[in-house]
Amino acid sequence: MIFGGAALFFIPHLLISFYLMVMAIRSPDASLLYTDWRNTAASLQVYANGSFMDITKRRWLDWYAVYGPPGTWHAFLSVFPLMMAGAGVCREGWLTKGRIPAKKWLLFFCCCFVFGLFCKLLPLIAAPILPFLYIRETIGGAVLSGAYVALVELCVKHRLADFLRPVAMAGRMPLSNYISQSGLGSLIFYAYGLGLYGKLSVPSGVLLVVLFFLMQVLVSDIWLHRFRYGPLEWGWRQLSYRNDKKG
Repeated sequence: MIFGGAALFFIPHLLISFYLMVMAIRSPDASLLYTDWRNTAASLQVYANGSFMDITKRRWLDWYAVYGPPGTWHAFLSVFPLMMAGAGVCREGWLTKGRIPAKKWLLFFCCCFVFGLFCKLLPLIAAPILPFLYIRETIGGAVLSGAYVALVELCVKHRLADFLRPVAMAGRMPLSNYISQSGLGSLIFYAYGLGLYGKLSVPSGVLLVVLFFLMQVLVSDIWLHRFRYGPLEWGWRQLSYRNDKKG
């Protein structure tokens, strides 16, 4: 299942990247960075100045443009194979049973980090053309996430688990933290809140992200000392197991 998921993810994306590269060689002008400037400008205007309903409608249109019928297969090939590989990793106990020695995790981290970072920086190193942008958005993110997994596993193997415990608490409340992050972010950036969309500098944005995540880690730690599940996780379990007495 692990290698089947990896193959289902990488083979189609590599073939698409190869196709885009061939098109870039045949038609260099057509392979430059493409953006629908009209829709992009409309989105920026609505997110910065629109009402709640205007922004909600625009978000739906932007979501549909990416994940609607034209992008269904691309979304499927980007998500399902990773879920498949992740399920295989859990079944084999790679992260829980200590079957893989630290040296192999270190090698895996180095390979994924170097290659993933290279893919992410490829449009900056070479040129912002479609094949390089595609590699950055698909292959680069997946490979770099593998490096993060290996880094966490190395920390655990080197007895740094106590240091990661607060982060693990936040990881036990993924849905609650995701929804709260989205809600607070919308109130900070959209026009019906503080209206900071497009007004923060990159350093300010990074600082805001770090501070908010630290706040989520703290809140998650406090919450899970009193309750077994996060609030939305509890609600999800109630819906999932309402007809199952063992749940």
